Amino acid sequence: MRARSNHLRGTPVVEVVPPTGTPGNANFAKFVAIGNSFVAGVQAGALFTEGQNNSLPAIMAEQFKISGVGGGPFVQADIKASLGWNLFVTQPFLADNTKPILGRLLLQGASPKPTPQAYAVGNIEALPSPLNTNFMFTGSKATLNNFGVPAIVLGQSLIPQTGDWTLAGLDPRFSPFYGRLAPVPGGATTIIGDAAAAGGSFFLFYLGLDDFFLYAAFGGDPTKAPFTSGPAFQAQYGAAIGALLGSNANLKGVVGNFPDIFVTPHFTSVTYNPIPLDAATATSLTTNLATPYNGFLNAMVGANVITAAERDKRLLSFAAGQNKVLLTDETLTDLTAAMNANGAGALVPMLWLVKLQVLIFCRFLLVVYSAPWLVVIQV
Repeated sequence: MRARSNHLRGTPVVEVVPPTGTPGNANFAKFVAIGNSFVAGVQAGALFTEGQNNSLPAIMAEQFKISGVGGGPFVQADIKASLGWNLFVTQPFLADNTKPILGRLLLQGASPKPTPQAYAVGNIEALPSPLNTNFMFTGSKATLNNFGVPAIVLGQSLIPQTGDWTLAGLDPRFSPFYGRLAPVPGGATTIIGDAAAAGGSFFLFYLGLDDFFLYAAFGGDPTKAPFTSGPAFQAQYGAAIGALLGSNANLKGVVGNFPDIFVTPHFTSVTYNPIPLDAATATSLTTNLATPYNGFLNAMVGANVITAAERDKRLLSFAAGQNKVLLTDETLTDLTAAMNANGAGALVPMLWLVKLQVLIFCRFLLVVYSAPWLVVIQV
């Protein structure tokens, strides 16, 4: 903007000068974006129309439309949902269709916390199903610019199973948010293949974050979110980028880096041994808890209830100084009944007492470091 004088009134008048730019050696005529949640426009745990309109590539595309830059229209497959389908909560609708669908999170309550917003009962605009015609995209994929799909890992961009509706509920590789881009049954194309066929002149590739981010967000449980190994990631990344570049000899683009997970607002970290114990307390815990509990574990190995490898994961030890956090691991064998049946039941409340003390300590760290929702133990 620049100001000029208004001599009639003696007051300045703001003259708006539209910004201009140049494309350099890039061609922004058709900008194509490939990625997962950030690229798709997921906000507050769901994909909804307002979030899509403010997706990362949509914001970039607006800048490319500045005079002289040469950017063209940016088309997204409108999700047509005001609240969206929350990706990170258990949806009561799936077990009982008289329950409401839960959408995006909002901070609510006297002590505000993220709370899913519920649709009116019977409103299924966000239901990720081909039975919901509102959810399905009926246009041509060749016209699209944004191929972002929420909560997918890199390997899913390379396989047709990601969009195959016959695998819904049966195969974790399937995603309805990619399946919605093609008529049922789908499964004939891949995300990378569609993006390469869209005829882009410039691309954004920001895929791979969820290969470790979702794994961490679900507490390192591979049954809920797999972790992609380094060699597999390297091979898949090379294949995806290679397919894009192979579609157009003149194609240029930008790839997104992945932030340190501990600088994102969802996570903080504590050291693996943040619990201070004096010598007397450590000795008491060793005598009254660790020694009998470890003896019980040895007996369980002898009785073939657990393996020696599982026992080694569960052994307790305490010492003066800093001590490890005691965690509940739902992937291990539940030995509560065996403890009660073999005279070790008195240890159960003691274990829970230690866990409670650890939880209080970790909650204190949460307050100190202002990190919402989750503590990740960094080893």
